[in-house]
Amino acid sequence: MVKKLYYTKALLRTEVEKCLHCQNKPCKRACPVGCDPQFFIQKVKEHDFVSAAKSIREKNPLGEICGLVCPSKLCMRACLRSKIDHPINIPKIQATILADTPSDDFSVFEMKAEKIAVVGAGPAGIGAAVTLVKNGFSCTLFEKNEKIGGMLNLIPSSRLPLSVIDKEMKNILSMPLLQVQTNVDIKDPVRLLHEGYDYVILATGEGLVRKLNIPGEEYAISWIDFLNQSKAFQKVKKVAVIGGGNVAHDCAKVLKEIGVHSVEMFVRRPLFMMKVEKEKIAELIDNQINLHPNMAPVKIEKNNTGFVVVASRTMMKNDKLIKTKEFCSYDGFDLIIKATGGSADKKVTHHEVFYAGDCKLHASSVVEALADGIQTAHKIIDPLLNKK
Repeated sequence: MVKKLYYTKALLRTEVEKCLHCQNKPCKRACPVGCDPQFFIQKVKEHDFVSAAKSIREKNPLGEICGLVCPSKLCMRACLRSKIDHPINIPKIQATILADTPSDDFSVFEMKAEKIAVVGAGPAGIGAAVTLVKNGFSCTLFEKNEKIGGMLNLIPSSRLPLSVIDKEMKNILSMPLLQVQTNVDIKDPVRLLHEGYDYVILATGEGLVRKLNIPGEEYAISWIDFLNQSKAFQKVKKVAVIGGGNVAHDCAKVLKEIGVHSVEMFVRRPLFMMKVEKEKIAELIDNQINLHPNMAPVKIEKNNTGFVVVASRTMMKNDKLIKTKEFCSYDGFDLIIKATGGSADKKVTHHEVFYAGDCKLHASSVVEALADGIQTAHKIIDPLLNKK
């Protein structure tokens, strides 16, 4: 257990005592998967960690992971304690509960005749697959990579240790009625319908790297390539990260973790409009990452000192962000990472093919993708159960 990611017993006791037990449970209503923080906090107060953990796992098959990486914009923002001092750190309580509480065996309902394929084993695909098998449907989970988990595997280990991913994935793989096929890239999902599957859920995420569409883009590597092999870049000294969202934040943080001395982020928005939480902006500053807000790269060049980023200053005009004619050049970079997010493959239209997660929602948090996977599974499950 990484100590700073979890509460000690004493700190856990202090944190749960802050709960006001609000009658309308705003924290539960803010949770995309419907976890009931008030309930599991009360169980912690009663020293009943087994019941606390069970209530979380009934709703969230990736409960410890979500506890470590959930954004504060959900249950914490809804917490009424924030009107007194600070919101309760519900995700950290959740992660701490699950860290040392063994998981129960999965139970399923009576086995149903239908077979469902789920393509993509990230949070959305896992949410869909777990929901299907819990309701008695045979499910095959296809993943094009060697490991399941999707983008979970690219989150910096300082936020999400690999041991936690491995533990949660092992639990998923032990589920009855679930088959997992890795290293299988499904190009034509409709073909699965001709191979004996009654329905297909596509949860393939946004695996296509969004282009910068600027001259010299070929000099930059994608955030996916960087995060997949970050240790290969330990010897670089100065890196530019283009982007101001969560993937850019993760790239910058990993660069510092592997020992890169100088990291600069180019963000076309003002700081207060960055698509990350305030705590993450503070974290970047604390890690001595040089932020260039209101700077939109327009060209990447190469000279004798390395790579050069040419950026246009941006400004707000009539509530729109526009580029100005003021340009700045920043040189001496050993590496440039384009971290402006991703996009999804073109959708297939078929009444027995469903979409879930980021390929439908665009960039979302782990728990939001997970919740959409669960909800998408119910679009198949509920009509079938209502027929019988």
